[in-house]
Amino acid sequence: MGASKYIHIGRINFLAKTAYMGDLLLGTTFYTLILFVFVQLWRVLGGPSGLVVEGFGYREMVWYLTASEAIMLGRARIQDDISDEVKTGAIAYSLGRPYHYLGFKFACYWGETAVRMLVHIAVGIAIALLAVGPIQVTAVQLGALAVSVTLALILNFLIVACISLLAFWVEDTVPFFWIYGKLLFVLGGLFAPVELYPEALARAARASPFNYVLYVPARMLVRFDAAAWGNTIAAQLGWIAVLGALAVGLYSLGVRRLNVNGG
Repeated sequence: MGASKYIHIGRINFLAKTAYMGDLLLGTTFYTLILFVFVQLWRVLGGPSGLVVEGFGYREMVWYLTASEAIMLGRARIQDDISDEVKTGAIAYSLGRPYHYLGFKFACYWGETAVRMLVHIAVGIAIALLAVGPIQVTAVQLGALAVSVTLALILNFLIVACISLLAFWVEDTVPFFWIYGKLLFVLGGLFAPVELYPEALARAARASPFNYVLYVPARMLVRFDAAAWGNTIAAQLGWIAVLGALAVGLYSLGVRRLNVNGG
């Protein structure tokens, strides 16, 4: 019974977002523009049968970017709600309700993210097929990819929740989200796989949780390694456990010092 209410919350948010499908499709304009620019870039650098770096050629790079950008832009921006509710003290109204605040926000996040991801995946596949044609994938690979993307989105939620909950102690969390975005650009491998990085930067990326949000699932689409899949999933689950405990701890500490009158 406990989980069913969160599923219901997620379902309500999913249906609410589908009512504005036109806005969602319009919102993919930026995604389309990014893919178009990088398709042209990689066409110049590599060409359809040209340069291959660390196993990534023109086609692989386009499909990699399609996947990483779909995750980056398909995530729901739940951080604005959490930060604002903490700063204004509106979070106090959730304390007496029959659900955990983080569980409620997680359900809302997934309801919106599911719609956004479906739209971005559909648009991205269409663009990549037109630009470079299909890549070879198996049913096993798609299943592994679905698991990894799901864990990546959970990991993103927990990172975002931890940053948002810092609003209990700091006035403005926007700079922290700016830093997080830039870390995803670089250590997350948003625009290029980690294999193309200098060795020191590649090591830093692999040691961070950020590459498990974008690089790992995007790489799984174009260069699936069945032998390493278990270790990859274990690492994602490990980071989820650590950041989940941190998010719950920050929430518990923040609630204790909550100032209902001022946030």
